[in-house]
Amino acid sequence: MTKFLIVSCGRSGTNMFRSLLNGHPRIYCYGELFDAGAKQHEVVHAYPNTAEKPSVEALGKMIETDPELFLARYIFEVENAGRDVRGFKIFYDQPLGPDHERVW
Repeated sequence: MTKFLIVSCGRSGTNMFRSLLNGHPRIYCYGELFDAGAKQHEVVHAYPNTAEKPSVEALGKMIETDPELFLARYIFEVENAGRDVRGFKIFYDQPLGPDHERVW
C-alpha cells in the first residue's frame, strides 16, 4: 500500500484537492485526523462493518495516547474497498504538544 500526507495550512485548497483524490477508485484521503475538532466520525464511517468497528470516543483517546497505533490500525492497515493508496491531510501546526511529536 502507498501512504501519503497532505501537509498544508488553512484556506489553501486542500478540501478540493482531497475531493479530487477521493474521486480516484484506488485512492482514499481522510480529512484532518489530528484536528482538535476531531474528524473521527469519518474514520468510523469508512471502517468496515465488523465487530471490531471502533467508537468515536475510542479513536479520540487513541489519537491522544498513541497516534502511531491509530494510524497503523485504523488508517493504513484496514481494508478500504480496494483503495490501496491512503493518506490524510494535516496542517503544519497539528498536532501540537510533546505527546504527539512522534507523528512528525
